[in-house]
Amino acid sequence: MSRGKIRFAALISAIFVLFINICAFAKVDIPNHTDRFFINDYANVIDSETEDYIFEKGKAYNANGGPQVVVLTMESIDGNDLEDFSIETARKWGIGDKDADNGVLILLVMDSRDIRIEVGYGLEGVLNDGKCGRFIRNATDSLSAGDYSEGIKQIYDSVIGELEDPTPDEEDDDDTMVEIMTYVVFFIVLAIVVFITNIKGRGGRGGHGGYRSGGGYYGGGFSGGSSSGGGGFSGGGGSFGGGGASGKF
Repeated sequence: MSRGKIRFAALISAIFVLFINICAFAKVDIPNHTDRFFINDYANVIDSETEDYIFEKGKAYNANGGPQVVVLTMESIDGNDLEDFSIETARKWGIGDKDADNGVLILLVMDSRDIRIEVGYGLEGVLNDGKCGRFIRNATDSLSAGDYSEGIKQIYDSVIGELEDPTPDEEDDDDTMVEIMTYVVFFIVLAIVVFITNIKGRGGRGGHGGYRSGGGYYGGGFSGGSSSGGGGFSGGGGSFGGGGASGKF
């Protein structure tokens, strides 16, 4: 079986799981971002030198017109789905520009030893799943050895490096057709999911505490850029729909 067909089968399986679990929601609290926005080390695993490096690099890159690339480390996400958590965090923080949808979130979860690169809609053509997966694999040795600062720094540099100087894809025509078929199936399933969600949502819900997750799809435009209580930087309201890659360390 070709690489494209394997990926197609995996994506269809993932979409099926999302659809089956649309009713299995769990409430989770998403933390506010810190005043330094680009680096949010809630697991306390990044040394101060690397925190400063990421903050200054992310701030300068964004100030010069580049996308917002944000790091979040968590001790635990309480058993919730990694992708749901990363998408909803990006949603709450409004990472990226709302017109360009060009945000990136790098999420490290310590207890489950998960790492994810979440990519906004506008960057999925540059930071595709294959490239993000490679960035994660290249940093796995450092992360597995407990050098989280170096591992995160490697991924951060790789992401910005790719955005500054994109490398060509190495996909053949078969892979391109598979991707087209995948998107067609994906949007059909998405339409069904949105329909079911709207039915469940009738009757009104107040407030904004937490979010409902556990397999639901979080795509479409969202505005925002909530900020933490002390001011500082904030996001611009970019949109995310599951692009990127995940791995273990």
